[in-house]
Amino acid sequence: MKSCGIAALAILATVSLGHANAQGYFGIGIGSYEMTTDLDDIYDGLKGTNDIKGLEGILGFEQNAYVAWEARLGLGLGSDNMVLHLQGESTGTDLEYKAQSYFSGYFRPQYKGSRGQLYGLLGYTSISGEASFDGEKEDTSDDGFSYGVGAGF
Repeated sequence: MKSCGIAALAILATVSLGHANAQGYFGIGIGSYEMTTDLDDIYDGLKGTNDIKGLEGILGFEQNAYVAWEARLGLGLGSDNMVLHLQGESTGTDLEYKAQSYFSGYFRPQYKGSRGQLYGLLGYTSISGEASFDGEKEDTSDDGFSYGVGAGF
Protein backbone atom coordinates (compact mmCIF):
# COMPACT_ATOMS: atom_id res chain seq x y z
CA MET A 1 0.00 0.00 0.00
CA LYS A 2 1.55 3.28 -1.05
CA SER A 3 -1.06 5.59 0.39
CA CYS A 4 -4.21 5.46 2.38
CA GLY A 5 -6.18 8.69 2.46
CA ILE A 6 -8.32 9.03 5.54
CA ALA A 7 -11.31 11.13 6.49
CA ALA A 8 -12.59 10.19 9.93
CA LEU A 9 -15.19 11.49 12.33
CA ALA A 10 -14.15 10.65 15.87
CA ILE A 11 -15.91 10.95 19.20
CA LEU A 12 -13.12 11.65 21.64
CA ALA A 13 -13.12 11.27 25.41
CA THR A 14 -10.29 13.24 26.99
CA VAL A 15 -8.20 11.90 29.87
CA SER A 16 -5.70 14.18 31.61
CA LEU A 17 -2.19 12.79 32.10
CA GLY A 18 -1.09 15.48 34.55
CA HIS A 19 1.42 17.28 32.29
CA ALA A 20 1.03 21.00 31.65
CA ASN A 21 -0.73 21.49 28.30
CA ALA A 22 -0.44 17.77 27.43
CA GLN A 23 -3.23 15.21 27.54
CA GLY A 24 -4.15 11.76 26.36
CA TYR A 25 -7.37 10.86 24.61
CA PHE A 26 -9.20 7.80 23.37
CA GLY A 27 -12.29 7.21 21.31
CA ILE A 28 -14.16 5.29 18.68
CA GLY A 29 -14.33 6.44 15.08
CA ILE A 30 -15.79 5.51 11.74
CA GLY A 31 -13.45 6.04 8.81
CA SER A 32 -13.71 6.01 5.05
CA TYR A 33 -10.46 5.30 3.24
CA GLU A 34 -9.26 5.35 -0.32
CA MET A 35 -6.45 2.82 -0.69
CA THR A 36 -3.96 2.51 -3.53
CA THR A 37 -2.03 -0.77 -3.58
CA ASP A 38 1.05 -1.69 -5.62
CA LEU A 39 0.51 -5.11 -7.20
CA ASP A 40 3.96 -5.39 -8.83
CA ASP A 41 4.30 -8.95 -7.49
CA ILE A 42 1.44 -9.93 -9.84
CA TYR A 43 2.44 -7.83 -12.86
CA ASP A 44 4.96 -4.98 -13.24
CA GLY A 45 3.21 -1.59 -13.03
CA LEU A 46 -0.14 -3.00 -11.79
CA LYS A 47 -1.97 -1.00 -9.10
CA GLY A 48 -5.36 -1.33 -7.45
CA THR A 49 -7.60 1.33 -5.89
CA ASN A 50 -10.65 0.88 -3.70
CA ASP A 51 -12.68 2.43 -0.89
CA ILE A 52 -12.67 0.89 2.56
CA LYS A 53 -14.89 1.66 5.53
CA GLY A 54 -13.82 0.78 9.06
CA LEU A 55 -14.71 0.98 12.73
CA GLU A 56 -11.68 1.99 14.75
CA GLY A 57 -10.39 2.51 18.25
CA ILE A 58 -8.25 5.61 18.66
CA LEU A 59 -5.60 6.22 21.31
CA GLY A 60 -3.62 9.45 21.26
CA PHE A 61 -1.40 11.86 23.10
CA GLU A 62 -1.77 15.59 22.52
CA GLN A 63 1.69 17.11 22.93
CA ASN A 64 0.35 20.67 22.71
CA ALA A 65 -2.54 22.54 21.06
CA TYR A 66 -1.09 21.97 17.58
CA VAL A 67 0.62 18.55 17.70
CA ALA A 68 -0.62 15.08 18.65
CA TRP A 69 0.53 11.46 18.17
CA GLU A 70 -2.09 8.82 17.46
CA ALA A 71 -2.55 5.05 17.11
CA ARG A 72 -5.61 3.50 15.45
CA LEU A 73 -6.71 -0.13 15.43
CA GLY A 74 -9.61 -0.93 13.14
CA LEU A 75 -11.92 -3.56 11.69
CA GLY A 76 -13.14 -3.37 8.09
CA LEU A 77 -16.86 -2.95 7.44
CA GLY A 78 -18.08 -4.64 4.26
CA SER A 79 -16.26 -5.07 0.96
CA ASP A 80 -15.59 -3.03 -2.15
CA ASN A 81 -14.41 -3.64 -5.70
CA MET A 82 -10.72 -2.91 -6.25
CA VAL A 83 -10.28 -1.28 -9.67
CA LEU A 84 -7.08 -2.46 -11.36
CA HIS A 85 -4.82 -0.05 -13.29
CA LEU A 86 -1.82 -0.87 -15.46
CA GLN A 87 0.54 2.03 -16.23
CA GLY A 88 -2.24 4.46 -15.19
CA GLU A 89 -4.93 2.93 -17.47
CA SER A 90 -7.91 0.94 -16.16
CA THR A 91 -7.71 -2.76 -17.05
CA GLY A 92 -11.49 -3.20 -16.99
CA THR A 93 -11.05 -5.95 -14.37
CA ASP A 94 -12.03 -5.63 -10.71
CA LEU A 95 -11.26 -7.67 -7.60
CA GLU A 96 -13.55 -7.82 -4.59
CA TYR A 97 -11.56 -6.72 -1.53
CA LYS A 98 -12.64 -6.98 2.10
CA ALA A 99 -10.48 -5.26 4.72
CA GLN A 100 -10.33 -7.40 7.87
CA SER A 101 -8.14 -5.32 10.21
CA TYR A 102 -5.63 -2.49 10.15
CA PHE A 103 -3.23 -0.63 12.44
CA SER A 104 -2.02 2.94 11.92
CA GLY A 105 0.43 5.18 13.74
CA TYR A 106 0.29 8.93 13.00
CA PHE A 107 1.85 12.31 13.58
CA ARG A 108 -1.18 14.61 13.79
CA PRO A 109 -0.89 18.38 13.21
CA GLN A 110 -4.15 20.01 14.29
CA TYR A 111 -6.10 23.23 14.65
CA LYS A 112 -8.77 23.58 17.34
CA GLY A 113 -11.66 26.00 17.05
CA SER A 114 -14.66 26.69 19.29
CA ARG A 115 -16.88 24.16 17.42
CA GLY A 116 -14.37 21.39 16.76
CA GLN A 117 -11.02 20.66 15.22
CA LEU A 118 -9.40 20.01 11.86
CA TYR A 119 -6.35 17.79 11.59
CA GLY A 120 -3.94 16.13 9.22
CA LEU A 121 -2.48 12.63 9.54
CA LEU A 122 0.99 11.51 8.43
CA GLY A 123 2.22 8.04 9.28
CA TYR A 124 2.24 4.33 8.63
CA THR A 125 -0.56 1.78 8.11
CA SER A 126 -0.55 -2.02 8.05
CA ILE A 127 -3.69 -3.73 6.70
CA SER A 128 -4.86 -7.32 6.24
CA GLY A 129 -7.79 -8.42 4.16
CA GLU A 130 -9.22 -10.87 1.68
CA ALA A 131 -9.25 -10.54 -2.12
CA SER A 132 -11.74 -12.50 -4.26
CA PHE A 133 -11.72 -12.98 -8.03
CA ASP A 134 -13.70 -15.45 -10.08
CA GLY A 135 -14.70 -17.49 -7.01
CA GLU A 136 -11.15 -17.76 -5.62
CA LYS A 137 -10.20 -16.10 -2.32
CA GLU A 138 -6.78 -15.15 -1.02
CA ASP A 139 -5.67 -13.58 2.26
CA THR A 140 -3.64 -10.42 1.72
CA SER A 141 -1.61 -7.97 3.78
CA ASP A 142 0.20 -4.76 2.97
CA ASP A 143 1.78 -1.78 4.71
CA GLY A 144 3.21 1.62 3.91
CA PHE A 145 3.01 5.39 4.20
CA SER A 146 -0.46 6.78 4.87
CA TYR A 147 -1.88 10.27 5.13
CA GLY A 148 -5.18 12.04 5.47
CA VAL A 149 -7.32 14.79 6.89
CA GLY A 150 -10.14 14.72 9.38
CA ALA A 151 -12.43 16.62 11.71
CA GLY A 152 -13.43 16.05 15.32
CA PHE A 153 -16.37 17.43 17.30
